[in-house]
Amino acid sequence: MRSWLKEKHSSEAKSSEEECHCLLFARVWFFDVGATKNPWSFSTVRISPSLMSKGGFKTVITHGRFRAFLIGGTNSRQNWEFTLPRKTFRARAYMFLKRAYFAHCIKQDKFAYIIGGRGDLNAKSYYNFIKSQCTMERYDIEKNKWELMKVRLNEGRYHASATMVNDRYIYVFGGY
Repeated sequence: MRSWLKEKHSSEAKSSEEECHCLLFARVWFFDVGATKNPWSFSTVRISPSLMSKGGFKTVITHGRFRAFLIGGTNSRQNWEFTLPRKTFRARAYMFLKRAYFAHCIKQDKFAYIIGGRGDLNAKSYYNFIKSQCTMERYDIEKNKWELMKVRLNEGRYHASATMVNDRYIYVFGGY
């Protein structure tokens, strides 16, 4: 899964994180649960170098219309959307806070809730990225806009799981 190739694309517009003027290529794996023979297949996709340098991001997927977002990561506020038909990633609005290892859930394929996690806005390196977050952000998928929620966890949590019930209640389980 980690066979990466570098290729220069000087004519393409670059984000500030892609100033090295290169894109990487990675494999995105697909699993067919109904297959009787080899259920695994992959596609090679272009990916930003910033995605390769960050661990701890989470994949948030909508259900009705497949949309996948890679959000956060160690010392990062990033948000990338993977479009299946084009097999490409595109940069989306950044979160307010740097965070990784957060809990998340989806409401009606319209909002992604990002809860807790590990992060520090002032951290400059991975080794300083140790604060547990008690904050929550909501991402409006259609408007590509983040909102820092007023509600907070009683204590910071990371490596937790979350689910939404009846489009109203968010339950957060486990974590540290």
